[in-house]
Amino acid sequence: MEVICYYYYQEFENSDLESHINLEINLSYCYNKREEEFSDIDAKNISLKLEKCTNLEYLRLILNSLRIDSQLGFNLSSGFKNCKNLQSLELSIDRKRGKNLVEQNLGAFLENCSHLQELEINASCGDFFGESALDLFSGLGKCLNLNSLVLKLFKNQLGDQECFKLASAIHNLQNLTSMELHLGMNEISNEGFRNLGEAIQNCKNLVSLNIKMSSSQLNEEKPFNYLLERIKYCQNLQTFIFDASYCDFHVDIIRRLGTLFQQCQVLKVNLSHNNFLNEEPDIIELHQGENLLELDLDLSFSGLCSRDLEDLIKKISKNCFNLTDLRLCFNDIRIHAEDFESICSSLAKFQNLQSLDLELKESTLEDDCLQHFNSIFSLCAKLDKISLDLTKNQVNDLGAQNIGLAIKNLSKLSYLDLSFDANQFTLDGECSFLSQIRKNEKIAIFKYFSCLENEEDQIFIIRNILKMNKLVIKQFQ
Repeated sequence: MEVICYYYYQEFENSDLESHINLEINLSYCYNKREEEFSDIDAKNISLKLEKCTNLEYLRLILNSLRIDSQLGFNLSSGFKNCKNLQSLELSIDRKRGKNLVEQNLGAFLENCSHLQELEINASCGDFFGESALDLFSGLGKCLNLNSLVLKLFKNQLGDQECFKLASAIHNLQNLTSMELHLGMNEISNEGFRNLGEAIQNCKNLVSLNIKMSSSQLNEEKPFNYLLERIKYCQNLQTFIFDASYCDFHVDIIRRLGTLFQQCQVLKVNLSHNNFLNEEPDIIELHQGENLLELDLDLSFSGLCSRDLEDLIKKISKNCFNLTDLRLCFNDIRIHAEDFESICSSLAKFQNLQSLDLELKESTLEDDCLQHFNSIFSLCAKLDKISLDLTKNQVNDLGAQNIGLAIKNLSKLSYLDLSFDANQFTLDGECSFLSQIRKNEKIAIFKYFSCLENEEDQIFIIRNILKMNKLVIKQFQ
């Protein structure tokens, strides 16, 4: 889709308005540069010109970080009356400075967009609450033709009252197939999340759901647990993305995710920076997950122990055996050698795996541990893409050689991304490692963070890499 972009109002004003089909108007830069206020008159002028864009199908209007005058929605609303063909709208008015970003009458703006199929509103980092929010959600509930909704309302002052109104609006949107909600760092408590869960349960046609609740300060996990319980009733759900990082949760919320392994094809969960202390031996109860094809799980900085991870991966490998894409982030979790061997043995059971991404920073892994990668790579013969981040471990020349030996025989590998620490290897060790990588002639893209700081050594290594018959992205730390 080709989009025509304008960064100055005058350019848009002087353009052939009726010819626009896919349009972006981004006034953030010019107004911030001149430190001018985006006034009611400016909004009315844009509205008058939009009235003439009768063939418009897609519009992206960006007013980020501006000092916006009041009644923005009301002044913009008339411009959309003649845009009968408009199907997709993105309005971005997130705030870093200035007055209240979203005033009343934004609901009136949405009332003239009732024919929209796709809507995205970004009003993050503002004073968005009370009448402003209630008015917006009231208008949202009238957009009955929406099949895709994105609301980015991160870091505002939304409470339970506003969340109830949002839930009521979502309840009306029966045609939704895709929804994305960014509600972290607000003032929503137990009742608000409960209402939201009941509204999502009613979205029977949802195929994709993305909920970001990071840094939500609750005194208990029950609201989130209830929310996850309601989601399982969305029987058409194929993709679920859930971010509850920095919420100070305990292990119970992980158990609630078990049913979603059975339900979804794509599951991406970020539970990093929580407090999952080893309270009980069974960290998760997994139902059969033969439908799951892509899993992204981030448990970094979570307080889990090595044995928790070993148990978790073992259960996933037993139940989710059809995975093709797997990303695991276990940064800052000390993994014992015997548990790492078991983890690698479990990972080797994903014989349909095509993409593997492991982030294991600060995991206290040593050289001997890395020989167990061979058990993964020897059995996962379909691997096309591998990313390994082993920074801040105890990996030296022998460890690099173990990885090189494991990788060289992967017959379908085309993309390789490796990260180590500076000064982990000697020059001879790094050259030996690269010589092993070079033997795999299938690799087309090699992204590599060198361990050497000496400039002469870097030049020597570059010359070695350039001998490889492949595209190389070389990055020094």
